[in-house]
Amino acid sequence: LSIRAPLAWGCETGTYGTQRVRVGVVDVSFEQGHGDLDTANVELFPLPPGAVLSPAPILSGAGGVVTRAHGTGVAGVLAAVGDNGSGVAGVVWSADLNLYHYGVDSFLTNAPDLRFEDALRAAASAGTRVVTTSVAFGDPHDLNLVARLRDALEFFLQDPNAVFVIANGNDTLRVPIAQVATGVDPQVTAVDRAAAELYATRGSQIVFAAGSDGGTAVWYASNVWIGATSVAAPAEEILSLGRTTEPQPGFPAGTRAYSGTSFSAPFIAGTLAALFAMDPTLTGAMAKDYLLRGAQDSLLDSLTGQRLPRQPLQVAGAPGTIYQLDAYGSLSLLSKERMGTPVCGITTVIGAGGANGGETTVGSCVNSGNITFTDGTETCTHGGACVD
Repeated sequence: LSIRAPLAWGCETGTYGTQRVRVGVVDVSFEQGHGDLDTANVELFPLPPGAVLSPAPILSGAGGVVTRAHGTGVAGVLAAVGDNGSGVAGVVWSADLNLYHYGVDSFLTNAPDLRFEDALRAAASAGTRVVTTSVAFGDPHDLNLVARLRDALEFFLQDPNAVFVIANGNDTLRVPIAQVATGVDPQVTAVDRAAAELYATRGSQIVFAAGSDGGTAVWYASNVWIGATSVAAPAEEILSLGRTTEPQPGFPAGTRAYSGTSFSAPFIAGTLAALFAMDPTLTGAMAKDYLLRGAQDSLLDSLTGQRLPRQPLQVAGAPGTIYQLDAYGSLSLLSKERMGTPVCGITTVIGAGGANGGETTVGSCVNSGNITFTDGTETCTHGGACVD
């Protein structure tokens, strides 16, 4: 409920128009054919012939090596099909989803920087509106590497209609953006540094995604780039898609729970995609502006009718300038200012049983009954329990 996605779906699901917004995800690897991705609109870009993989996996967890689940989970938060009675519902229910992978399973290629460059240049050529990445890499002191990554990112952002979203990472860092741009902290990656260097000139098209606890605070492990991080999205126990051949006990088939800013970034990227779907004439800077203002705008108290000021998230060791993502706040603000509609998404209902039974909405409610969300009250009436 923290990003008010069910209300936002009353404004835009990504499927209301005749064209899908083109979005790109750059990650380690994916399960392209997952049944809860709109496979008709998903394209997996293959690795170049002869790519050599690293000798050890880069992603691991308490249960062992995490393979294609990571990229699949990121893609699921962003664009899993909604209202189909299966798996989870993404922030947008369909998109022209381009998946660019660095490697196979948990193994990077020997030249991920070249792959990153290829991905961004291909995304630019395809007219992609949003690219998000949740896996950074590289030595920030390798100036040639940083320069190549920065040039590739600048090439993508030459299109004023594009936005780049990057997960901040999970090292509990509180670092001014100027220091990220110099790579002084050893936990900052070359990708982080490249984006930070470009922020001075392309900041209106770059979003650094922090994680939140889904309530009143920035997630304890989330990095914060002071002066550039302005929005956070849930990062704890996010239910999304998992590799179907790697079931997680206690979760529906093809799903699993994740934590980390890797899964905050696609909430933000999905909201940007929904803004572009609602108004394709938005530039990247305009979409980011609606993203941030929607998170900071006052909230309506349904009992008193008064507007209540929004409070920034609590964050240790950094100024209180980071706000919780509010997908509905951003879309309703766009609707009011540019579409001539004072309110959108008054009520969104995902029905009981039948084709809709058994679906879980990402970051909202388990659909074991009839779910109704009403503007202002943010109340769900159903037979299951709300999950964050």
